[in-house]
Amino acid sequence: ETFAVGRTQDQAWQREEELAAQAQIEREMGKEVTEESLVLMTKVPAQVEAGAKIFQQKCVQCHGAMGGGEIGPNLTDDHWIHGPAPLQIYGTVMNGVLDKGMQAWKDQLGPVRVRQVVAHVLTIAGTNVAGK
Repeated sequence: ETFAVGRTQDQAWQREEELAAQAQIEREMGKEVTEESLVLMTKVPAQVEAGAKIFQQKCVQCHGAMGGGEIGPNLTDDHWIHGPAPLQIYGTVMNGVLDKGMQAWKDQLGPVRVRQVVAHVLTIAGTNVAGK
């Protein structure tokens, strides 16, 4: 599958990397969440796309369609209230920040879908969308 007709060497390498990352993610899904496992998810487009869909359903009301912030903070700039590290973002999404109006999503989304949302947020971090 990696060396399909019409793929360049770079595309084949990218696909191979994606398949390896997906296999690693599947092995780790039942294990403890780590910085590395969250970053690994950003390398699998299907995981990021799943997170983007969830973001569009659950997060845009507060963070805006592009993550620039509305009621909630901008997720694309360098000013992170609760930390920009993958595990910090995961903790914020899982457990919420009730005194700031951020609900906990662990029960509604579960750990796999929270990881997917975090993967999406990691891919938009640093894009500096104009907003709040």
